[in-house]
Amino acid sequence: APAPAPLRQQLQVATIQPMVVRHELNVPATAEADPAKMAKVSPPMPGRVVKLLVRLGEAVKQGTPLFTLDSPDLVAAQTDFLKARSAESQANRTYARQKDLCEHGVGAKRDLEQAETEHELAKSELERATTRLRLLGMDPGQVGRAVTVRAPVAGRIIDLAVAPGEYQNDPAAVLMIVADLSTI
Repeated sequence: APAPAPLRQQLQVATIQPMVVRHELNVPATAEADPAKMAKVSPPMPGRVVKLLVRLGEAVKQGTPLFTLDSPDLVAAQTDFLKARSAESQANRTYARQKDLCEHGVGAKRDLEQAETEHELAKSELERATTRLRLLGMDPGQVGRAVTVRAPVAGRIIDLAVAPGEYQNDPAAVLMIVADLSTI
């Protein structure tokens, strides 16, 4: 009889058994947060980061303070607000005094009209200064403090590119990213 073929020695013969076969595909990929649930936080104005109030990976709620920023623009806006508030207060007193004088027949109508115009202008200037502060993220009741930048969305700090003491002058610079990671 002929000798068995070398290939036959490498073959295994077995009875067929039912088996669970997993189909798995390994490919390189990245998991990213839903862009609709992610916010890139930039400085609202050029300035120095005074305090960093969060850490990388920390969970934050919407409105949570992230960092405080001190800025020459903020100081100028606060000064404008204080001047406008003082001018409005003075114009209000002058208008009230002129109105009282006219009602008692002592004051001139022209002086009352002038005081009324100055009061309206001072009110408009105060509204403008107040709006400017609010646009910079400052509550007019907090004049004299650094501006606090807050989380625009709830989530986790997934990227942090700022440290206390750094001067940030690029309003497009992304200082941190807050993302809701419940869906990726």
